[in-house]
Parts: sequence; C-alpha cells; structure tokens
Amino acid sequence: MKLSLTLSILLLFAGCVSVSMPDGYGTYTYYNGEYSGEWLNGKKNGKGIYRWTKSEWAGDKYEGEFKNDIRHGYGIYTFSDGSIYKGLWKDDLKHGKGLLIYGPESEGVGHKYEGEFKNDIRHGYGIYT
Repeated sequence: MKLSLTLSILLLFAGCVSVSMPDGYGTYTYYNGEYSGEWLNGKKNGKGIYRWTKSEWAGDKYEGEFKNDIRHGYGIYTFSDGSIYKGLWKDDLKHGKGLLIYGPESEGVGHKYEGEFKNDIRHGYGIYT
C-alpha cells in the first residue's frame, strides 16, 4: 500500500532544545514567517525578531521583547507600508508609551503620534502632528 502525506505547515527549528522543546537561543520557521531569538520552555521569551513572510502581515517585522510567546515589553514594529511603532507592548498589543510614525504608503503619511496607547489604540495623553 502506498501512502502519501502532504503537510500544509512547515515548521523548522535550529537552536537549543531542552526536553524536546526550544530552549535558549534559536530560529524557528513557521508557515507565515520566522522567529529568531530567545526561548523558554518552548515559547518565545526574551528578546527576538519575528518577520512575517506570508499572510496579511507579509513584510512586517517585530524586534523586541516577548513573554510567554507574545509581544510584551519594549519593541519596534515595522509595517510593510513603512510605518514604524516604537514603544511598549502588553499581551501582544500596543500598550503604554509609544511613538507611531506613519509611513509613505499609509493613510497617515507624514504624520506621527507620540503618547499613550491602551489595548492597541491611542488613548490618554498624546501629541499627533
């Protein structure tokens, strides 16, 4: 009997492993991008870089801190339209002080917002120019 198996997801890890889980520094290739950075017990934890290569976020990049597999702490997110967010993240959302500079291919081209964010939206004190 001939068996054929096709996997739609490509996962590849190169780095340190502990108890069959990524641990320490390593690079993991997902179906929609690649993460290089620190791992703890199989989860992104510490500093790292995630680059999206497929999906609606193709061309985007996040460089910063992770906690329990999500963006948490200080990080810089570069959008494919040239916009850049530099600031704090909490539970995978922009949260706290940050600077959002709108890129050349965005609706807010030439503008920037510096101030507070809450749950991924501008909230509280901030200056929009």
